[in-house]
Amino acid sequence: MSRRWILAWFCCLVVEITFGQSVQGRVVNYITGAPVAYALVTNDTRNTGIYTDTSGLFRWPGSSDGLLISAPGYQTLQIEKLNSDTALTVSLVEKPLALDQIPASASSKPHVVQKGAWRKRPSGYLSSCEASQPREVALYVPNEKSEAGVLRKISFYVSSKGKQRAPIRVRVYKNNNGMPGEDLLDENVVVMPGRPWYRWKDVIIGRYNLPVPKEGFFVALEWLHSENSPYEGVDSTGTKCFGQILGTTNEFDTCRGWYRTNGGSWSQESCKAGETGKTASPMIRVEWLSYR
Repeated sequence: MSRRWILAWFCCLVVEITFGQSVQGRVVNYITGAPVAYALVTNDTRNTGIYTDTSGLFRWPGSSDGLLISAPGYQTLQIEKLNSDTALTVSLVEKPLALDQIPASASSKPHVVQKGAWRKRPSGYLSSCEASQPREVALYVPNEKSEAGVLRKISFYVSSKGKQRAPIRVRVYKNNNGMPGEDLLDENVVVMPGRPWYRWKDVIIGRYNLPVPKEGFFVALEWLHSENSPYEGVDSTGTKCFGQILGTTNEFDTCRGWYRTNGGSWSQESCKAGETGKTASPMIRVEWLSYR
């Protein structure tokens, strides 16, 4: 994704035509006009949210006191009170690119660092079972030696149940005093599995040249709602769930799992594993190339 310094006041909101009993809209890139797929649309309190589809389209039922439109790599846009029977074109402005120098010489050879969960079998599972609430789950990845490097790969452990071919978005966040902070991966990295996911599955992100923070960071899986995502919960109560079922692990001494809904505030998982002294954190692992 290209980056340019664009002043925020160039964000535009165009009211075009009217429809019945809903706010309909399309989210596009301000410069190119290309649709922004899987942009998150929430009310201003972030207690309800939906995604745009692959064409950038969304439909918000009824009126709203205000909407927040956000996507990785873009400035969040707030829209004031809207009436129903309205159609919108919402243009998002890209964030400016901040380049960090990668400390490597032409003659140095990097070594591979692997962090996170490494168990072959899960101790439990996490799922997204709230039909109208987009959700993320994150794992804290420490960098004890404060090594400099570039992220190469992120891996997730998924169950054979759920919807393995549903799309997911990969997120990487700064360590903000022990909890997820600002986006580090300012790209819309959406993975559409061509084959059913099962057990450990890798997402290669080396081409984004993402430096590894010396203070550690967080890696998250964001469940994206699409026509291929829904399934009925395994508890046979009719609960509607979405996407992959992520494994959990009790291999860490402390709880490293965090979650949030609708892009709101982060909360730490309870991490109860049913065994004294054990925790249950998301089965996510990373690999980076470290330069000495």
